[in-house]
Amino acid sequence: MRFLMKWIDINYTATGKSFDICRCKKCWLEQIYPLLSQEKLLEYYPKNYYSYDTKEKQWYMERIIYRTLDDIINKKISFFSLVFKNRIGKFPLKKKPEWNYLDIWCGAGKHLKIIEKYWWNSYGFEIGVKNKIEKIIYNTHIKYVDRWNKKFDFISLWAVFEHLLDPIGYIETIKKILKNSWELHIFVPNNNSVYAKIFWPYRFNRDIPRHIFNYNPTALKILFTQQWFKIKEINHLSAWWFFTSLYQYLKCKFWLNIWFLNNIWLHIVFYPIDWIINKLWFGDNIHLTIKIK
Repeated sequence: MRFLMKWIDINYTATGKSFDICRCKKCWLEQIYPLLSQEKLLEYYPKNYYSYDTKEKQWYMERIIYRTLDDIINKKISFFSLVFKNRIGKFPLKKKPEWNYLDIWCGAGKHLKIIEKYWWNSYGFEIGVKNKIEKIIYNTHIKYVDRWNKKFDFISLWAVFEHLLDPIGYIETIKKILKNSWELHIFVPNNNSVYAKIFWPYRFNRDIPRHIFNYNPTALKILFTQQWFKIKEINHLSAWWFFTSLYQYLKCKFWLNIWFLNNIWLHIVFYPIDWIINKLWFGDNIHLTIKIK
């Protein structure tokens, strides 16, 4: 590891402290150094952090994702099923009674209700004091959960893996509870993306200090191969991340505090840029489909 830079929390300004970021010379994995404790890290998740959202009202991209999911599961060919299929990797795309779905770091459990609609038995895990509320199990680490009495057909780590202090501990537990022929789906920011190079520290997906590690396809292939997993497929996803990082840059450099994240027309304007970047395999996020060897 070599020192890369010092940086601060510009996404949520939960702390004014600066953090050292180091990068591996071999695989370009980035991490905060030294690593924080779990207790300290949780202090940097503000109450308005997106995964804590319990509102029933959906922003327009959520509505698009749920419409796409519904069309694909019901085998309906539509604009949504053709254009936005890559956006719904978090969800299994078949109706399967009695099959088990696990959403790790499920937040308020919003997506579990969506999965139940398609007959899957859905369960969630979230960081917290040891407890169980409905189908969500809380604990400080998934390896301490002693209530799993089943194996899972589909496990989702969607926008989670980069937050984990102990990724190998999670992988080892997942290996025990994932059925051998079924899939683990991981969605993480890609620190080797075009946007990472253009916007550098101002890239929205850097999200220091909550993103403890920042990965890329090379680093993830090394990690999962060592743990006896095989990567079946990698998809690049960049939709809406260009102008989110652009906003971040303008806000920090020129104090232009114009929040346009939820503007559908800007999504449409910038979508061709994101589409091209994805096809060139330099997307700002990557979705991996992984199986046990």
